[in-house]
Amino acid sequence: MRYSDFKIVETKLDEAPDDGTRGGQEPNRSRGLEAGPPYPPEQYDAVKALQTKLEELGYSVGNTGIDGKYGPRTSRAVSAYKNDFNIQDSDRGRSISNQEITAMQSAQKKNNPSPTGNEGGGGSFNYQNAVPVDDFEVDSRNLDGRESRAATIRYNNPGGMYPASWQRRFGGTEGGTIGGGHSIAMFPDRESGGAALFALLNGSLYVNKDVASALRTWTGNNNASSYINWMARNGINTEETVGNYLANQDAAIGLATLMARWETGHAYPMSAQEWGQAYRRSGVGRA
Repeated sequence: MRYSDFKIVETKLDEAPDDGTRGGQEPNRSRGLEAGPPYPPEQYDAVKALQTKLEELGYSVGNTGIDGKYGPRTSRAVSAYKNDFNIQDSDRGRSISNQEITAMQSAQKKNNPSPTGNEGGGGSFNYQNAVPVDDFEVDSRNLDGRESRAATIRYNNPGGMYPASWQRRFGGTEGGTIGGGHSIAMFPDRESGGAALFALLNGSLYVNKDVASALRTWTGNNNASSYINWMARNGINTEETVGNYLANQDAAIGLATLMARWETGHAYPMSAQEWGQAYRRSGVGRA
């Protein structure tokens, strides 16, 4: 979002993006299991048991295997299972109740279980087609020989993110104030800012939302339709979940590259190699 038009809705300054708990409260176990992040260690055994049963029934949980983390891959497996057994799936497999887990124990394997999209280690869609082809190369000609003064470039912040304490692990500082009186975080380099962008998208505020819903949250629903339509025109499936994009490096970079381009007003000056380093540094895609 451009700062002249939009306001970012972000987590509070003392909240990390990957912390889904509030006020130190324990997860509500009476509802069964829910997708993370976070991935509570006390639920690892229950999630492993769920993943094991899903695999036995023919629903792959992906190349991360039985790891005890209810992430995007496990969500896809749960969704496929619910579809085959005519169980309501209002959140695309991102939760399963205790009653549904109990019923699963006596379920019999279908002759042709629905594919989860995890069979090749990827997501529930074609990642190659999901990655937009951006033919707007970053070079001086894009700016008619002028140096860009975009805030996202000056502050090494491709997402135009507000300052937050969790950004310190990427070297983030308070930064400054730009147009409209908005605060913006400063990062030591663009790779660090890119890593912070991936980490924020992987947080509980965004990761389990479809891209369109995530962008509405990101912009505070201020001119979000233009942002969503622009992303769709440039190859992003806005009905797909953010977590599914983040699960694959190329798809995640495709999403982040377009977000940075929208925020900046032109192609963001980061190479594919720098985006790849940012993705790996963020720790996204390991769950």
